[in-house]
Amino acid sequence: MWRRVLMAYREAYSGLPRATWLLAGAAFFNRAGTMVLPFLALYLTSEHGYTAARAGRFLGLYGVGAFLGAYLGGELTDRFQPVRVQVFALLGTAVGFGVLSQAETTTEIGVALFLTAIVSESFRPASLAAVAAYSPPEVRSRAFALVRLAVNVGFSFGPTLGGFLATIGYTWLFVADAATCLVAGVFLALSMRGVPVFVDEPSEDELRGVRRSPWRDPVFLSILGLLLGTGMIFFQMESTYTLYLHEIVGLSEARIGPLFAVNALTIAVFEMVLVKRLENVRPLRVVAFGALFVTIGFAALPLSTALPWVVATVLVWTIGEMLSFPILAGVVSSRADAASRGRYMALYTMAFATAFSTAPILGTMLYQHVGPRAPFAACGVVGLLATFGFFVLDRRAPAIDARRK
Repeated sequence: MWRRVLMAYREAYSGLPRATWLLAGAAFFNRAGTMVLPFLALYLTSEHGYTAARAGRFLGLYGVGAFLGAYLGGELTDRFQPVRVQVFALLGTAVGFGVLSQAETTTEIGVALFLTAIVSESFRPASLAAVAAYSPPEVRSRAFALVRLAVNVGFSFGPTLGGFLATIGYTWLFVADAATCLVAGVFLALSMRGVPVFVDEPSEDELRGVRRSPWRDPVFLSILGLLLGTGMIFFQMESTYTLYLHEIVGLSEARIGPLFAVNALTIAVFEMVLVKRLENVRPLRVVAFGALFVTIGFAALPLSTALPWVVATVLVWTIGEMLSFPILAGVVSSRADAASRGRYMALYTMAFATAFSTAPILGTMLYQHVGPRAPFAACGVVGLLATFGFFVLDRRAPAIDARRK
C-alpha cells in the first residue's frame, strides 16, 4: 500500500521542467508573506474605524485596480518576457505596501490601495503565461498545479503568521508582506536568467499570420462568465468570511489564520496527485464538480458555529478549489497560442479581479443590511447556477469549437 502511495506521488511530480520549479519557488516566497489582504477588512474596521460596508468598498477598489493591473500585465507579457513583468510587479508591490502602511486619510488609503493593486495584479497573467511558456502541453496542468502548490504552502505560513503579527501591530503585516515580495522578485530575476523557453508548434492562426483573439472564442468567454460566478463565492474569503468567523463564530485573528493553513496544507498534500489522476478526464466536467464543492463549502458555513463544522466546510471548498482552478488554467492555456497567451491569461485574471472587486461590495452589503448569513445563502444560489453552466459547457464545447473551424 505504502509503495503505491509513494509511486503516485513520484508520478505526480516527475517530468516537470526545471523552470516550473523555479517559478514555483518565486511563488512560494511571494505567498509566504501574504498577510495584508486576508486581514485588510479587519485592519480597516479595527484600526481606522470604518464600517464593514465601507471596508468592503475599499476591497472593491482594490479589485478595480486588480482588474486594470491584469489587463496591463497581459499586454506587457505579449510584448516582453513574462518573467520580466513578474519581477517588475513584485518589486513594485513591495514599494506599494510600504506606502499603504503609512496612509492615514481615506484618500491616501484609497489611492495607495488602488495603485498597489494595479502593480501587484499585473503579476498574475505574467505568472500564468510563464508557466505555460516554460512547460510542454502534456504536463501544463500539473505545472499550474505545482505553482499553485507553492502558492498554497506559502499561504499556509502567511495568514497564520499574519494573525499573530496583527495582535502585535498591523504595521508588521505590511513590513513582512513587502519584504517577501522583494525576496521573490530578486530570486526570480537571478534564477531564471538564461533558462530556455519551451517552443510550441506554431498554431494554424500563427501560420496564416492571423492574430488569435480571445474575444472571438465563445467557449473561452463562457468560461470567464462562469468563473466570475464561482469567483464571487470564493472571494467572500477575503471579506465576509473572516468577518463572520470573527463576529459570529467568535474566533480571534490568531485562530482564523490556522483555518487558511488547513486549506493550504490540504492542497499541498493532495492537489498534485489529484490533478495527475484526472489528466485523462474531461476537464470542464471536473471543473463543474469543483464549482459544486466550492458552493457547498461556503453556503453551508452558517449551519453551525462549532469549530469542527467550520473546519469541515473549509475542507469541502478546498476540494472544490483543487478540482477547479489548476484544471481551468490548463484549459485556458490550451486555447491560446504563443502570440496570444498574455491576452488570454489577462482576461482570465481579469475575471478573478472582477469577482474580487464585486464579491466584497455585494457580500458586505448583504452582511450589514440583511444579516451575517445572507452572503452565504447568496453563494448557494450563484454557485448552483455556475455549476449547471459548467456541466452544460462541458457537453457543448466540442460542437462550438467545430463550428468555429
